[in-house]
Amino acid sequence: TQYRSRIEASDPQGLLLYDTCWLRPKCLSYLSVSGVLEEYACWGSWYLVGDFEMPWWETLCEFAEPFLNQPPKSIGGLAQLHRGGIAIRMLAHNAEVIYSAFQTVWNWLKMEHLELELVDLRKY
Repeated sequence: TQYRSRIEASDPQGLLLYDTCWLRPKCLSYLSVSGVLEEYACWGSWYLVGDFEMPWWETLCEFAEPFLNQPPKSIGGLAQLHRGGIAIRMLAHNAEVIYSAFQTVWNWLKMEHLELELVDLRKY
């Protein structure tokens, strides 16, 4: 069994995002060692890809931190992409914690800085 993921996004001006991960049998033995992923079962990544300025970066970091880091439920962090996008990574004991944190950060960004309406795209 192996897990492989590669995400690449670009526009006419060049690369916006390149993210790759590959876990394969030869390398999986270290995953059973205590502490490697802090025993978290779920790993999530969230991206906002674009070529834009972020004068609100510090405010975003302060807002997102308590939603991404909820010991012992989860740990996470965010980084700026080289052309102004955002990458968020998070480890948690279940996917619900990750989904909730990502949704909270995205809703805040839409309302506070991107001037977009909150629209729920999930079917019920």
